[in-house]
Amino acid sequence: MGPTIQTILDKKSRENISISPFGIAELMSIDIYNDINILFGSKGTGKTEILRAISRYYNDLGHKTDVYESNLTRLDDVFDLRGNDLNIDIEDYGIDNCINEFQLLKAASEKNVTSLSAYLKHFAANETNKIAKNLKVNDYTKIDDATPKRKFLDAKKLIDDVSAFEQSISANSKLTEAIGEELSNELESILKKVIDRLRTELDIRVLNAKTIALFNQLIKVFISEISKKTGQPEKPYTNWICGICEQ
Repeated sequence: MGPTIQTILDKKSRENISISPFGIAELMSIDIYNDINILFGSKGTGKTEILRAISRYYNDLGHKTDVYESNLTRLDDVFDLRGNDLNIDIEDYGIDNCINEFQLLKAASEKNVTSLSAYLKHFAANETNKIAKNLKVNDYTKIDDATPKRKFLDAKKLIDDVSAFEQSISANSKLTEAIGEELSNELESILKKVIDRLRTELDIRVLNAKTIALFNQLIKVFISEISKKTGQPEKPYTNWICGICEQ
């Protein structure tokens, strides 16, 4: 051992222990430092047996120690370090899985951005075209349809969740046994009423979303037809800054 290493080791506190890794007749004295201990030796010199003996020594004193033998097991197999068997539902921990938001992002697509020249042509011609000025429908703009879509998806998910819960308790005889048939029937009745109310709300949200979609389509057709009849360039009906955000 070099003098530099020996100087560093002399500053460490250590304990001298006696072990018999190769049988009772071969007693071995070894220093264990209050730090990381490294055992050097080529393959087949008995390092594993020495480690087992050290482990037994400290286990006999009440400490819990283990010996990891690299040639027998792999850490990633024993402890599933790669998470191959990990399967959790984050909603069980009160975390929103944001499934609706992800679906909206997946369905999103980039729209053509309206050029400034289209605005210039429209407003330049608007000053001289009296016919187009008298057609008030030309001034209507599209209504945002992203929010109604989200509300529809939220209502649908609520129905699915409550229906799944209602079905699970209907098939759970242990629940009826625990709370009594009367209370169990009352719970099922309340859940059916909740589901009916949610379905009514879903119908309302579907109607609202479809109404907005039809209105936007109507405005698009009107603008196109007015432009054809009057010779005036179409009034841009998309937001040229946030056009890529539209569904």
